[in-house]
Amino acid sequence: MNKIIPIGKIEEGMILSEPILNQFSQILIPSGVLLTDFHKTMLARWHITYVSVIIEDSDEVSAYSEDDYQIAYNYVLSKLLWVPSFAIENDLLKATTIYYLNNKNKFPELKELLNLVKEEK
Repeated sequence: MNKIIPIGKIEEGMILSEPILNQFSQILIPSGVLLTDFHKTMLARWHITYVSVIIEDSDEVSAYSEDDYQIAYNYVLSKLLWVPSFAIENDLLKATTIYYLNNKNKFPELKELLNLVKEEK
């Protein structure tokens, strides 16, 4: 399973599931790399705040379902005045979606959408 985490939560040995790209879509760190503290330092210098890592055998249960993620993703996408076309823009959209899910109480419209879908099921 992949999980987007802030760089501050990177632990030695985590595996990068998505490549790190710069603003020109050039690969800075390819997917599959075993992350170290050096990578954490470099990501901070490059002003990259989130990465996608592979999480295996995790007992941690996600705070939201895949359906909730899709609803929040579409909600965030509907608020944009542009369509993401670069990988870095898609990463921003994914990170924003997770932020909204983790802070849904601050966004009544999103909370209402999530509750409406739960009631329909």
